[in-house]
Amino acid sequence: MGLATALREHMAAFPPLAVTLPWLTPTGPEVTHRLLFTSGIGAAIWSQAFNDQSWKPALASAGIIPAPEKGKRCAIVPP
Repeated sequence: MGLATALREHMAAFPPLAVTLPWLTPTGPEVTHRLLFTSGIGAAIWSQAFNDQSWKPALASAGIIPAPEKGKRCAIVPP
């Protein structure tokens, strides 16, 4: 299955949600965007939580970055 097909299927099962958040700074102007991926309560996903709990563990599992020591965070991914 290709990425485009997977995204279409995801969007059919979980339609994008409109989320309004401050832009650029916590007190910046509010901007609304439709998000393809949201938290379990329909809110924007916090990038640090996604990195720590999903993305970096997946990279470590695939051998792209080293697995962290117990109780430590995963390594920073080089650019």
